[in-house]
Amino acid sequence: MSTTHRLWSSNYVFLMAAIGSAVGLANIWKFPYTVGTAGGGAFILIYLLAIIVVAVPVLIAELLIGRAGKAGPASSISRVAEASGAPTQWKYIASFGILASVLTLGFYLVIAGWTLYYTVVSLGGGFVGDGAEHFGQLYGQLTGSPAMLIASMTGFAVLAAVPVMLDIHNGIERCIKFLMPIFFLILLFNCAIALAHGDVGATFDFLFTINLDALTPMTFIYAVGQAFFSVGVGACVLIVFGSHLSDDVSIPRYALLIAAVDTAVALIAGLTVFPIVFAHGIDPGEGPGLLFVSLPTALATFQYGSLLAALFFIMLLIAALTSAIAIALPPIEWLKNRFNLRHPVATVLVFLFELLLGLTVVMSFNHWHDLYPLGFIPMFKELTFFGLYEMLAANILMPMGGIMVSLFVGWQISPAILGRELRIRSPFALTMWQAAFRYVVPLALASVAILSLNG
Repeated sequence: MSTTHRLWSSNYVFLMAAIGSAVGLANIWKFPYTVGTAGGGAFILIYLLAIIVVAVPVLIAELLIGRAGKAGPASSISRVAEASGAPTQWKYIASFGILASVLTLGFYLVIAGWTLYYTVVSLGGGFVGDGAEHFGQLYGQLTGSPAMLIASMTGFAVLAAVPVMLDIHNGIERCIKFLMPIFFLILLFNCAIALAHGDVGATFDFLFTINLDALTPMTFIYAVGQAFFSVGVGACVLIVFGSHLSDDVSIPRYALLIAAVDTAVALIAGLTVFPIVFAHGIDPGEGPGLLFVSLPTALATFQYGSLLAALFFIMLLIAALTSAIAIALPPIEWLKNRFNLRHPVATVLVFLFELLLGLTVVMSFNHWHDLYPLGFIPMFKELTFFGLYEMLAANILMPMGGIMVSLFVGWQISPAILGRELRIRSPFALTMWQAAFRYVVPLALASVAILSLNG
């Protein structure tokens, strides 16, 4: 039987897989930093509203398409359209999400490879007693060496490809059931250490103080964009996950739970990173450099610093691995359905292509750092391959995918299918859901996409 027809062995495994796909490296540093610089507690309130109004509806839309279609993204959309009496050409809207997954995985393998490299170094005791200069040199050596980047990228790609190659029960499920509890345990342990030894007061002021002066019209745009991207919608991943979902699962309830846990993880990550950051006078806006230079420098000063660093980078590695596994699924499903390939063959082909795509990202950190492939287009004029892939995926393809999925569910899916999948009996409630899919979500995402491209 095709893997697209096999169901998750339990609702718990589905939940962990969905959370694992949403929790990535950006949750560890980008979300907490955005909270602190865009209004603190006020931003969180706007973000939570955006989660409920924008992100959760798209999450629900993708899951219900997958469950109703019981196939890959394009095939599920086609089947649901046919069952609703709508044109099956709607299947082509899956192209936005599939291409977004391809581009995202292309640069994600490279960045995730850094977590593998740092995990190996920390396990070898390489972080004990070293200062900022050492870690700056380590980071510079890694990003400046194509050979080291290719090796770390390839090693991570193998780690991600192996569970994906196996069927859903023997591969992805076993991986998720093993890794996610470890991730949560390490996250909570590191958070406890940070709160015990870091600057808690400065952290709470940074994250949770309601700063109305920092609120601007763009704050609302940032909140909507962060809410949308943080739960991992717009890339067809959740359509694939939904295709394995049993009929007894309440999609709205689990969508809210996924969004809630993802948000909680991001906030706990902030409570893990920023107490140490502020205690050592580190700039919280360093981005990736915060994780790979400043934080190891601070951890090296702790007793058992090498162990703490190893645990931290193992946590990052798990977050990167579970996300990469999920991101790979949409293009794999497309290859299987388009060319009638076996699952292992499609998996190998996708990861080989992603490694080739990753080579251009590798070179953009060193020899091609001043090469801008679409520099003749104003909005892309200063983007390397890395920046270009990220811009296309996050600012164009994923919002477009979310918009088109919402429009499809709102305008094309029959009320009978929509009511069945959402377990809605009230005509008024069904009308409200249709209004959200037809108007609220598309307008919000279109505004975010336009303003982010112009900003």
